[in-house]
Amino acid sequence: MVLIVLLRKQTKFKIKCFQKQAKLTTQAGYLIFNLNQYVLVYTKPSMKKHGLHSMDDFGYLATVQWHSTISKTKACQAMLHEITTGTDIINRLVRLFFKSVTRQNQKAAKDVIANRKGQKRVSSVI
Repeated sequence: MVLIVLLRKQTKFKIKCFQKQAKLTTQAGYLIFNLNQYVLVYTKPSMKKHGLHSMDDFGYLATVQWHSTISKTKACQAMLHEITTGTDIINRLVRLFFKSVTRQNQKAAKDVIANRKGQKRVSSVI
């Protein structure tokens, strides 16, 4: 009888600990989400001043300049975006700051290179 009571108390304790942990992770997720929203709203006017749509545009510009040549999918993976979203952003930036180059061995895959205007834009934002 005592063993059953101890087991019941132990499982209740484990459940309470799990609930507290879930509350902490929920609160941490909430704070991280709000911090992200704050950064996006705070940087939007300065990005517009430099001719960029958002902080994501600057992230792609910096990533492409850092790697010198990078495929579109690898750039999306580096920025932690879905392929479709990242490709839309890259295609918008190709008209202004990137140059699209097809690979010789894989004609379907395209690499992007930052042109001079893109390199100047990254340095002006920094």
